[in-house]
Amino acid sequence: MNLIQSDYRSNNMKSVLVALLIFVLLSQCEALRCYCQGKSDCPGSEETCSPPDNACSTSIPLVPLDLRPQDYPKGCAMFHKCQKATLRGTFNFCCTGDLCNS
Repeated sequence: MNLIQSDYRSNNMKSVLVALLIFVLLSQCEALRCYCQGKSDCPGSEETCSPPDNACSTSIPLVPLDLRPQDYPKGCAMFHKCQKATLRGTFNFCCTGDLCNS
């Protein structure tokens, strides 16, 4: 292998690494944010979802409980599981926009 081929491969590898870094940074900037409460792992009133979570959810009891709407469990969820989770006296509202589960 000559010096020109070695420089080409080195520059090509650097370009791939820079593109990968940009992709990772942009994907983090566009991460979904959800309101979070009533869960043990809530870092505050909002959380940034990480894969595989791609939806926000709010669990609403179907029977009257001593919960105020602001106390309903909220947070990140997997959309396909969130839609299937309406059972045991709870309706799960699922949405995919930033802070859509107010």
